[in-house]
Amino acid sequence: AKDAPRLCIMNPNLILGPQLHPGPISGNSLPWIVRILKGEAMNETIPNDSMSIIDVRDLALLHVACFENKDASGRYFGVDKSYPWEEILTVFEDALPTYEKPSRFEGVQHTPTQFDFTRRNSLGVRLRPLKETMVDLIAFLQSKGVAIAERP
Repeated sequence: AKDAPRLCIMNPNLILGPQLHPGPISGNSLPWIVRILKGEAMNETIPNDSMSIIDVRDLALLHVACFENKDASGRYFGVDKSYPWEEILTVFEDALPTYEKPSRFEGVQHTPTQFDFTRRNSLGVRLRPLKETMVDLIAFLQSKGVAIAERP
């Protein structure tokens, strides 16, 4: 039907970036990342695993693109890609000199989760690189007065 409603579903995983609403850091992702950066979580060994990440601002742009594109419908992977934890923690270490990543796991890195981004890319949204998301996230956390990553 010509005027039938469309349904677009974004399937994100770990959503990171500056928090929109005022007040203390909240939600699931940001407090967990703060614990990692403080050395209170993921502090013994880098997991030999990966995490699918998207910047919250990019996820919002994907939603808008779905709304504006009358041909868009169905499910879309709302992630940039799946990054090995070693890469994620290295970006944190580069972006925050006081953070020290834990020791590396033993063995060969497992293959990160793979996605077919054909549908997501059809929306025409350029996603930020991981480093930009993490640098902005750390700046946001510091602007909120969150004390993070003091080396022993």
